[in-house]
Amino acid sequence: MAEIIDFKETENKLFNRKEIVAVATTEASISYAEAEKMISEKASVPIENIKIKRVKSGFGKSEFEIIAEAYGSKGDKEKYVKKTKQEKEADKKVIEDAAEAPVPAEEKPAEPVAEEKKEETKPEEKKE
Repeated sequence: MAEIIDFKETENKLFNRKEIVAVATTEASISYAEAEKMISEKASVPIENIKIKRVKSGFGKSEFEIIAEAYGSKGDKEKYVKKTKQEKEADKKVIEDAAEAPVPAEEKPAEPVAEEKKEETKPEEKKE
């Protein structure tokens, strides 16, 4: 499990964010998701308000330097952080998938089917 050794936080009031430099140790490399989680816990900021700028380390070293920005709100993050090409494409794909999703059928066609069943039961009662 990764552990944060050093944690430095600088307030940037112009962009309503905290600029964070942290040093963490672990035996395996740290993913951006793990880095976001560790910074979120240490800085007491929701994960969706954090932008990891860089996770770097030397070859064969167990210390990782994490450079991140923690914004005051999700709106501030969306306003100041430029989206990468991959993030833009992922957003487009989600929108296209939502547009292609089949619209659920209305209940009106289901009701006549129920009425037909009622009509079918009536003749059976007459036969008995």
